Amino acid sequence: MSVSLPSSQLLQNAIDTLSIDNLLESGQTIQLRRMEVAVDLIKPEPLSDEYRAHRPYAVREGGIPPRRPSALGPPGNLVLSCSIDKEPIGDGRSSLVYEVQNEILSDPNVSVPPLVLKIARNNMYFNIDFALEKWFYDEMESIQGVAIPRCYGLFKVGLSEDLASDVRPWKLPQATIRLEEQSVLDSNYSNDHDDIRMIKGEEDYLYVMVLERLGGMLPVGEPISEEDRNDVKGLYEDLGPFCVCLHWQVRHENILHAPVCPPGLAGKPSEVKKKTHNWRLVDFSSAFKQALSERQMLKLHMSWVERLLNGLPSGRLLEPF
Repeated sequence: MSVSLPSSQLLQNAIDTLSIDNLLESGQTIQLRRMEVAVDLIKPEPLSDEYRAHRPYAVREGGIPPRRPSALGPPGNLVLSCSIDKEPIGDGRSSLVYEVQNEILSDPNVSVPPLVLKIARNNMYFNIDFALEKWFYDEMESIQGVAIPRCYGLFKVGLSEDLASDVRPWKLPQATIRLEEQSVLDSNYSNDHDDIRMIKGEEDYLYVMVLERLGGMLPVGEPISEEDRNDVKGLYEDLGPFCVCLHWQVRHENILHAPVCPPGLAGKPSEVKKKTHNWRLVDFSSAFKQALSERQMLKLHMSWVERLLNGLPSGRLLEPF
């Protein structure tokens, strides 16, 4: 008896529905639908007239280029069914990250690489973070699998009060929002786009992002090879053509090793560096766009990248905040 093997690679926009069978304590399966993010969700941060007058060399000639056309084609309608591990493999300010297990795709002819689910903590502001981050994944589609991970979509579902109280990740201590943290969040989100207002009006919505699984972080307390130092710096050079500023997110946990292939997907060569990177950048919720020259953009990033790389061998994490 012959067994049919997957014959095509999963495209980043192929999944329409995400079905998770153990996200709730009750064991009830929950389904989330793909959420599209508006192209105009994020506007570039303006440069002041004074800055332009005193630093004309730092301003990008011709301004910010338009978004590159997507190479993915029309969105698909596949269903990804899966479960998650009992414990997260990572957590951050806005989310918890779980390894995907027992994944089944509705089309058996499409192969599924190792994936993770990035699950937003229970707060509308973190849902906004997810929408903003997905915008940057869309903006930088052409360097997914090059300098940043492949993103397979942002998914959401509205929950009843009973179901919201049954979400396993939301019960963990690190998912709790402190009062002082809520105050900071209330003061930080001024974007008045219709989509942002919509998210602010949602109550008990669960947001999940599907990403390819990456490897570990740079070593701490031991020398970093010259090859890895140069490779990490090259990642930030790849951001230059997109006018994406990420210097506030130059953090140890935001630089992860590329997937091991197989079972992960092979990396694609960088248009800028003409090589395949061994590392990837993650977390774009605090990124912004600005009409800076690629040289000036790299200078901003390197001011923090050098501090981070120089501090790691001695165990010091020198980060923006």
